[in-house]
Amino acid sequence: MRNVASNHPKALERKDSLCVGVDDADRVADAINQRSLSMIRRNSLYSLDAMMQRFGDRHVRSLADLLPDNASLLSISLSLNYITDAGAVALAEGLRKNRSIMHIDLNHNRIGAEGMKALAKGPMRLSSNVISWNVSENYTADGKVHSKDEQEAYLAVIDALSSNKNLLEYYGPGQECLQGTLATNRLRAEFLAEFILKDPGGMIKEHWYDVMLAQGAVIYMLIEFGMCRDEITKLFKPLKPLAANMGVDLYIPESYVYNIPSRYIESLEDA
Repeated sequence: MRNVASNHPKALERKDSLCVGVDDADRVADAINQRSLSMIRRNSLYSLDAMMQRFGDRHVRSLADLLPDNASLLSISLSLNYITDAGAVALAEGLRKNRSIMHIDLNHNRIGAEGMKALAKGPMRLSSNVISWNVSENYTADGKVHSKDEQEAYLAVIDALSSNKNLLEYYGPGQECLQGTLATNRLRAEFLAEFILKDPGGMIKEHWYDVMLAQGAVIYMLIEFGMCRDEITKLFKPLKPLAANMGVDLYIPESYVYNIPSRYIESLEDA
């Protein structure tokens, strides 16, 4: 499930990953956006990497409209583009009901206080499946807060993410304030992952709710331990009926894309 790093038209024919290079400005941005949207509609795209593709707010709005019903897309990288507050607000709304995306990279865009507040109040607080955020080099490019609105946005981001038990990685305003949260979350994810490996039955009886809340983080840690997709799905399968009895929908993605180690890529390609 490798990303494609070529400008050749055949690079867009891959069914699981889309990574584009720099070429003819707006024309290519539109073409890439249309192709990626088509793949997202079919639930056949797992990773969208559109770095430096002149993506703007209209491209992000089109993407955001499809996110509530999509169950395949796990990683979005829209760094070094032209996304402003309007695009961030649209993306925040689209992410509210998405259950699959685990990694979001919006660094080096033009998102200001309004857009950052929307992300903080929406997916940063509510999307427990997102375990990695990068919103650096936007309105706080110089590392300083210049206005009351920026101060409020800064505090909103810290408040939202500090209560996110699944967050494992964050780059952006307030990141120095979240190091303790990140360290605690990673230790918790490692503990739950080890508990699953050692005693799946005990996990179901004693820790199922924690596992359910932290499923994205735990899945990532299990990948780090070298487990393949089928093994992870088998471990989580007994949790589904228990969660259903508690009125909670346990969602396990069919594939997992988050800085996947090479050994895991090989296991997916051999499956």
